[in-house]
Amino acid sequence: MTVLRLAEAIARYSTEQIGNGLSPEQARRAALDIAAELELVAGKLRRLTGPLSLAECRALDVASRRALAVQFVASGLLAGFLPRGASSVAGQ
Repeated sequence: MTVLRLAEAIARYSTEQIGNGLSPEQARRAALDIAAELELVAGKLRRLTGPLSLAECRALDVASRRALAVQFVASGLLAGFLPRGASSVAGQ
């Protein structure tokens, strides 16, 4: 849970910084820095999710990926990543 909160904080902070009057070059550098940080977070999440490797996740069929996403949402793991106003429960 802490890792996902960290990713959310990184994404929120970067959005605020990039949208806060940076020059195009500064925004590009900031986006690259943030992308590198999020890549580290993604690696940590892959290690925390257990036996599924990235290749195994990619090999899942659509229904299996959807079921996994539903499990994540139901457990609150993706709450910080849902768009504002979006429901974490399908169909609402």
